[in-house]
Amino acid sequence: MSNCLTDDAMTTVQESFANLAGIVLAAGGSTRLGQAKQLLVWQGDMLVKHAARRAARICGAGVVVVTGAHAEEVEAAVADSAHAVRNLDWKTGMGSSLACGASAVEADAVQGILVLLCDQPLIAAADLVSLVRLWQNSAQLPAACGYGDRIGVPAVFPSSWLPRLKALTGDRGAQALFADSGAQVLHIAGAEHDIDTQEDWYALQQVEDKG
Repeated sequence: MSNCLTDDAMTTVQESFANLAGIVLAAGGSTRLGQAKQLLVWQGDMLVKHAARRAARICGAGVVVVTGAHAEEVEAAVADSAHAVRNLDWKTGMGSSLACGASAVEADAVQGILVLLCDQPLIAAADLVSLVRLWQNSAQLPAACGYGDRIGVPAVFPSSWLPRLKALTGDRGAQALFADSGAQVLHIAGAEHDIDTQEDWYALQQVEDKG
């Protein structure tokens, strides 16, 4: 029996890349932050809602938001832009959440899968469009975001990689797939700003205050 529970709420999103699906990872317990990062309000909306809407603008094949901790509140927040897949094993780590989201993607209907986090609000939709266009240059390989000396998500995976995504477990997330993958890399400055601690949240608010 699957440990993923899917809701029935599907919403129509504006088509930009017709064969691109999105997965937003929003299942974590935010233990270092001390409160649900998914539900933090930034620029008038919850972080998870920002991420889901950003993905929905370009993912013509729909967006899946993977929930876990605070599932009901998160699912309510994204009901107008995505459908939710609940990872009952979310406590085991991001790998299981990504596998859960990948299992909800219809492989025959897509050519690529955009994976992003709910807590990188400084990544703009235009950044994601650039990442998708980079992936299209060599669509058989992933395209990943570069920040600092490492690469990670947001990332676009070809649909042929769905079995690898579905096989992830525990804390082994997308980054574990990039070693020796030949991934194309796009440096996105805003990707460095994610929300793991109260200090991160405070720093983001200072960015907002500066306009």
